[in-house]
Amino acid sequence: MLAALAPDDIAHRVFIRARDLHQTQLGRLTQIDYDREMAFVAVAADGGKRETLGVVRAIADPDHRTAEFAIIVRSDLKGHGLGTILLRRMITYLRSRGTQCMEGEALADNARVFSLLRPYGFVKLPAASPSSVKLQLTLQSPAVLRRKAWSDASRHTRRTMDRHERGGYSRVI
Repeated sequence: MLAALAPDDIAHRVFIRARDLHQTQLGRLTQIDYDREMAFVAVAADGGKRETLGVVRAIADPDHRTAEFAIIVRSDLKGHGLGTILLRRMITYLRSRGTQCMEGEALADNARVFSLLRPYGFVKLPAASPSSVKLQLTLQSPAVLRRKAWSDASRHTRRTMDRHERGGYSRVI
């Protein structure tokens, strides 16, 4: 996919202008810890040859409170909705995992990513470097997570009581 990206697109994604990745970088991008990481890849198959069109990745902290994400779409396919599809899929996935916040970082001049993220409610925050910005989306408020946990606990309690009433549980004293 790197060969199909313009140098500016590479710089906007990894903050450097490079066409080749070191072996350790390739390993990091292709070997996923599914407990904390997810990647969705858009692929086209043409005559048995597969071609990567775009990728969105997220890596969550151990508590799944915050996930850092990155997205890239092949240069010649920008503006056709593929980034929107990939982003929407990742937001849905992270919400289903109970992740509270999604964060990324972009170069301050990356207008395309701002226009992609704005409709979803991402906000721009200062980053460590003056040439970049932090992008953040609240996926679930703590209050929503508490209600969900309470609801899940209540459902579990109801199932336990139902089983007990049917004789499915025996009590050992």
